[in-house]
Amino acid sequence: MLIVTKNPPVVGHGQVLRGPTVQSLGRAAALSGTYDKGIYLRPNLNSDGTVPARSPLSASPDIWIAGTEPVANFQTALATANSYATQSPGTITQGTPNYIYVRGRNGAAVSSTTKVQLYGVPCASIQWPSEWAKYGIPTDRDHPDGTQPYYDSSIVSLASSSIGVASDTFVWSNPQPPGGGSDHYCFITWMNNAGNPFPDVFTQLDMSALITNNLQFGWRNVSMQSGRSPTRQMSSQLIIPSDVTAGSREYSLQITNLGFPATGWTLTMSCSQPDSTGKPIAINNVAMPPAGQFVGVRCTLDPGYSALLTINLYRNNGPDSQPGAALDITPTYYADGTPRELQEALDRGLVDFAMSHALHRAYAATEVADIRPRPVVLLGADGLHVI
Repeated sequence: MLIVTKNPPVVGHGQVLRGPTVQSLGRAAALSGTYDKGIYLRPNLNSDGTVPARSPLSASPDIWIAGTEPVANFQTALATANSYATQSPGTITQGTPNYIYVRGRNGAAVSSTTKVQLYGVPCASIQWPSEWAKYGIPTDRDHPDGTQPYYDSSIVSLASSSIGVASDTFVWSNPQPPGGGSDHYCFITWMNNAGNPFPDVFTQLDMSALITNNLQFGWRNVSMQSGRSPTRQMSSQLIIPSDVTAGSREYSLQITNLGFPATGWTLTMSCSQPDSTGKPIAINNVAMPPAGQFVGVRCTLDPGYSALLTINLYRNNGPDSQPGAALDITPTYYADGTPRELQEALDRGLVDFAMSHALHRAYAATEVADIRPRPVVLLGADGLHVI
């Protein structure tokens, strides 16, 4: 499928717009203290969660910008005390997938759960909430009905005083420079739960209360560094359901050229999650293979694995692609996990011997441990087609 970069307005599933949550205590002195309404984000690295918040208000270290490389085991890695005391670089790269994570600390006396939503809003000195909903950034998780990406993640049952990271990676697939001569965006995070509805801000004092007294909203300014926008882009889910009976197994992902010019084009592939061993699933800026040939990458995946693959194609000095040109991504599975599995694959006629030999030749130069072709079976395909 061909991805068109357009951010649909997303507020929240079933949410009703209403004003910012009113604090139960009416006096400024009574409002002072550690935020205790649930899972909160700090406005800056010097904050310890006290309200009213103090400047800077747009430097939240809990909006973690990983750039173009995902963080392995991010729910653990970004929840350590050392990580919590640091801040990620504040840049995103134009034209390529950028991976963003959101974390928070539970200031309530009991465990807390919240949905998490993220917006990439063009820069403004005042970020009125009425503008946020136009710029939702999706996660790497596909919607259950398969029609659209998810725009929210979750932090579930976080213990009091503990640090938690939203369960899904936010992926901005193809960011472009904001208009008006600006060079940066503002990331806004909303902790979406029953006690913190989406705010419909009506007055200047409403806005001030939102950013100083309600730490279930986070704000971080990010700059954009230059990068090439892809000529073509496609995204595809990579999922191993949790009820697949085999455990950790090895796969290969092949990208086959089915009609793009073989000269003057390059491609990259990135994945929102490393494989189950922590190895990135990536193909970095390789020449377009000749028609009918492929480039590929091996990976180890466990049941329950879910991620988003993004493939970018770049036209350099080559001819333009013609209608009918296609790119195919094919997942294959090494069916030699056990002798019994291999025998079953042979008995059922599932082994693709031509592909087994092709993969052996393709990987032989870099993975010399294999002394003979290994049997693979086909699992499906997805692709980009030029109309």
